[in-house]
Amino acid sequence: FRPLGMKVLLLLIVLIVPFVLLFNLMLCEIHELNDNICSNHKTDSLLEEVTQKLQSNPQVFYTASEIADSYYICARTLNNHFFKNYGKTFYAYQMETKLEMVRDFLIHQPDAKLHEAALNFGFYDEFHLSKAFKKQYGVSPSKFRASF
Repeated sequence: FRPLGMKVLLLLIVLIVPFVLLFNLMLCEIHELNDNICSNHKTDSLLEEVTQKLQSNPQVFYTASEIADSYYICARTLNNHFFKNYGKTFYAYQMETKLEMVRDFLIHQPDAKLHEAALNFGFYDEFHLSKAFKKQYGVSPSKFRASF
């Protein structure tokens, strides 16, 4: 009887151990997926807050370090989040956003001076604005405005 009991025990071990290992692997995968979901949610809310800050304060040009410090992360992490979600760095995203606002401003405020647009959207002066605008859209703000 004793050798039969050992055989049953060995058979149970051989059959049960792989299932226990598979179950543990599944639990690890579920935990990892949950961590990724939580991490993505944090990233999404961070990016929403940062983009809202950019929209709310168009007259300010932020550095990646300024924004990162206010959210207790490093500038590299901020840039990585922007690149992962938007395909560009924080600076490039900010510049593109500001230039879109300038373009809309020029369309809706045809009599406004370029200097006023520069100050409203955080550029040093109208020359800085004009250079960035031409680089983005291939035409100067004055010529863009004249086309409307």
